[in-house]
Amino acid sequence: MEDFFYAGGLPVVLKELLPLLHGDALTVTGKSIAENNAEAVNYNADVIRTLAMPILSEGGTAILTGNLCPDGAVLKQSAASPHLLTHRGRAVVFEDHADLHARIDDPALDVDETCVLVLKRVGPKGAPGMPEWGAAPIPKKLLQKGVKDMVRISDARMSGTSYGTVVLHVSPEAEAGGPLALVENGDTIELDIPNRRLTLRVPDDELAAAAPAGSPGRPTTLGATVASSWTTCCRPTKGATSTSCAGKRRSAPKIPPGPVTPRRGRQAYVNNLAAACVIARAMTLINPHGRYEPRGDGVPRWGRIPSVAAPPPVPSPPPLP
Repeated sequence: MEDFFYAGGLPVVLKELLPLLHGDALTVTGKSIAENNAEAVNYNADVIRTLAMPILSEGGTAILTGNLCPDGAVLKQSAASPHLLTHRGRAVVFEDHADLHARIDDPALDVDETCVLVLKRVGPKGAPGMPEWGAAPIPKKLLQKGVKDMVRISDARMSGTSYGTVVLHVSPEAEAGGPLALVENGDTIELDIPNRRLTLRVPDDELAAAAPAGSPGRPTTLGATVASSWTTCCRPTKGATSTSCAGKRRSAPKIPPGPVTPRRGRQAYVNNLAAACVIARAMTLINPHGRYEPRGDGVPRWGRIPSVAAPPPVPSPPPLP
């Protein structure tokens, strides 16, 4: 964020995106978006790229489908390794988070850099609560060989700052009886990001005949709230909310009449969707690694804008009598 700030910050991004925005739209300043950002200067085109020279040709998120994720899965392709964008490998399966931590660094684990790590039961029901467990660690013995990334698949989520070729939010999740629960050690899994496919290379009739793996017994020590979440939580594609709330609607405040069209609800949805697309496009212009690209002489390709002097310290309040 420091590099982004010194390169000119958000005003530069908005100015660059003006061809995609309604530049005459008014803001809280009383001026339009175009007027607010007319004087923005890009001090470093390596950090904030132009529309003509983006870091990536498309947004950073890919939605995958296939027999392993009938309801979809999510992958941050901007963080994936180029050599793994299309990959086929042998599955190494961990039944839950405890199993992962118990065996991931075992020297006897049958795994190599071409394998696909599969972590089950870490979704809204399985964990429960959907913690950030999706970025499974690389096995220690492969790290020692210099392996930095592998294809990893789970029904969990991960932090937006994580990296790697990690498939997340596989839906339906394993705990709900999704195909992920049927994956066994040695199965072949194929990832095809360009074509947005995630495929378990097992015959469909074999998958159909396989009995659901079922839910492992839950400890009786679960608190009432967690136990309720486990029993009633629906899949992420349905909002990962409690099914006990299905069909119930919260009362919304009445909107006073005004100069709006009858289709304002639909229009608001369209506007929000358009804004999301613009934000995704904006993220293709911001290079978080700009300052780590040295010239041949080892000196960074760009210098910093002089730092602004720190404000004077705030005086301490007088002591109490």
